[in-house]
Amino acid sequence: MTALQRRMKSVIERVGDTFTVGGVSHKGVVTLLNPTAARDYLAQSDIDSAPRPLRLAYAAFDDTTVVGNSVAWASITLTVRKLVEVRYIGSVIARLLVLY
Repeated sequence: MTALQRRMKSVIERVGDTFTVGGVSHKGVVTLLNPTAARDYLAQSDIDSAPRPLRLAYAAFDDTTVVGNSVAWASITLTVRKLVEVRYIGSVIARLLVLY
């Protein structure tokens, strides 16, 4: 684990919300994703047909969540539609989950 991975994981553990995937608890910083920014991650047809609001979750670099998983968070269930590995100098420092 690099120093930056450790730092990002620590921040997510400290300020993130707990969400559940397949009965296993994970931590992530969950935020809203506006439709304009969603174009960076999803096709316009997916955005148009998606229920609102769209959400993003930043998870630790070693989080095991994959596309298609159901995520239970704040009494709602969302599906991971896209997963982006956030990289810095070749190392994955966080995983970005697009949810709706």
